[in-house]
Amino acid sequence: MSLFSGTKKYDGVIGKFEYDPKEFRLAGTEMFANLFYVGKETDGSKIKIPEGIIDCSRMFEFSSITTPPVIPEGVKICDRMFDGSQIQEPPVFPASVESKVDATKNCYYMRGYDGPMPNDDLAIEEEK
Repeated sequence: MSLFSGTKKYDGVIGKFEYDPKEFRLAGTEMFANLFYVGKETDGSKIKIPEGIIDCSRMFEFSSITTPPVIPEGVKICDRMFDGSQIQEPPVFPASVESKVDATKNCYYMRGYDGPMPNDDLAIEEEK
């Protein structure tokens, strides 16, 4: 951790970057890691994804953000990045993104979402 800025440095499988531990939490191992958003801001335009990160998988999974943040050029992987989040607009992925598997899966609030809703496949039977 930098003594003056309050940021932490990371250099590993998901990139080389600095992040604010009040906004993001690093989880995983040396071989497999994720950077998760843990901040309180819901407006993505006010959230800065760290420059130098290349894998944003699951970053905003099940978060309360309502608009997606700018995804920096250089990011390559966005798998499940917004899965289950409350984004209302589709994210804009930079040209550098190579994979975005299920990036907006379960984003029920997103304009134009046409996937299954929660409990669509559950049959509710009345007790007799």
